[in-house]
Amino acid sequence: MPLGMTFEEAATMPTVFVTVDMSLRRSCGMLPMDGVLVHAASGGVGLAALQLVPSFGARAFSTAGQPTKRALLRGLGSVGVCSSRDTRFVDSFSQLGGVGL
Repeated sequence: MPLGMTFEEAATMPTVFVTVDMSLRRSCGMLPMDGVLVHAASGGVGLAALQLVPSFGARAFSTAGQPTKRALLRGLGSVGVCSSRDTRFVDSFSQLGGVGL
């Protein structure tokens, strides 16, 4: 457990990863090379998804509201990053091959 982290904080960490696994892989049947839209990806579940989606062989497309958060998502390897404040991400991701996200 990292220094400065409480037991309560540490106990929540597996929850976001289980949420991603259960919803994308088990419920949705995500397959390798699928495109996954992680909307508002700078939160706990979104950040976990950006780590797990590539490990499943799929591609993550993500959105966030603030430019600093979008920069973080780019640095974490998201295939495409757009603003979550409007719907322009639909066209942007389509051009990147994210049709049918």
